[in-house]
Amino acid sequence: MKTLVKFDGVSKRYCRTIKTSMKYGVKDIFLDLLGRNDTSILRADEFWGVDSVSFEVARGECLGVIGANGAGKSTLLKLLSGLYAPDKGSIQTLGSIGALLEVGAGFHPLLTGKENIYLNGSILGMSEKQIRQKFDKIVQFSGLEDYLDMPVKNYSSGMYVRLGFAVASQINPEILVVDEALAVGDVSFRARCLNYFKEYLQAERGCLVFVSHNRHDIHRVADRVLYLEQGVASLYDSAGEALNYHDQRMLEKNQQAISSASSFELRSLNFAQEAVSVGSDFSVIVEFETARQFDDLQVGYMIQTAEGVMLLADSHTFAKTVAGRYTVTLSWENIAWAGGTYWFGLFVWANNRTENLLSAANLKCFSVSDPHLDTLKRDGLLVNPAVVDVQETPRI
Repeated sequence: MKTLVKFDGVSKRYCRTIKTSMKYGVKDIFLDLLGRNDTSILRADEFWGVDSVSFEVARGECLGVIGANGAGKSTLLKLLSGLYAPDKGSIQTLGSIGALLEVGAGFHPLLTGKENIYLNGSILGMSEKQIRQKFDKIVQFSGLEDYLDMPVKNYSSGMYVRLGFAVASQINPEILVVDEALAVGDVSFRARCLNYFKEYLQAERGCLVFVSHNRHDIHRVADRVLYLEQGVASLYDSAGEALNYHDQRMLEKNQQAISSASSFELRSLNFAQEAVSVGSDFSVIVEFETARQFDDLQVGYMIQTAEGVMLLADSHTFAKTVAGRYTVTLSWENIAWAGGTYWFGLFVWANNRTENLLSAANLKCFSVSDPHLDTLKRDGLLVNPAVVDVQETPRI
């Protein structure tokens, strides 16, 4: 297959303060005129937003991009879209580029949905004739037939994204760049967008570069995954391998943030099931060790969506703990959570919550699959409490 995107050692630098950035900007203008501006080195108060990134994407292929906030994902997509120029390396693209970086950018709040379809379509490069020909498809895709005559200032954030994505989906570029465009969409609309991505790739109309924090979405559409950490990239040939590494790095970072007190150590946190789906059972196994006695050790946990919406939170109190190793198993039967990505967080306190031994809101990520994702919208509500089992292992 023909390569449509090629990054070769691409780097982009940023300045930490606006004052220094303005000073360097003026200096760079004169150096550019003299042909003496060296953009390959860092100056004081600068850092690499992305650093020596290399990859290729072929026609019909989807490259997923994952990483923590601030890892360089948006910078990479803006480099690909031509909004930024690289300071080092080269970028080669073949064909037109359609970037869904800020879906709905260019909408006028006082215009109706119908008027904004024509406005946004024109901004994205479509002629009036093309918009008229694709108007019905845009409306059908958005699912906003009953709201076209309403000013978009009265739209919810989800409706705004649905209309923007519906317009952008009709551009049919050879290189499609998507940055978290589905984050505020509901389950049914997200499924519609993912199906659009799959059809786009199967028809080999072009390639897709897709940034998402949603594991389920990455698994469904990505052929390979680029993992970014502080601007440095690692390329994986499977989504599962990349996501497992991402989880491990998040666990390591959260463990580093845990209190350095030697009296408590989180030894492991694992999910009993490799695959979790709506209607199945789910268990989390936590193993920790204490080096001293606690009169009221309290272990709290929470589960939240990828967007940070709290699904549940609870805690279990140990009346008295001696030095030793403990295993806490949290179990749910016949879960009724919406399909998608969730984060498991863990908190440990002692001495009536005056001593914080562990605080990790996003400790480990997991996905719930929904066999009815394409046709059924669930509310993501917990209908059954966790069953807590505690086992003490003699100290070794």
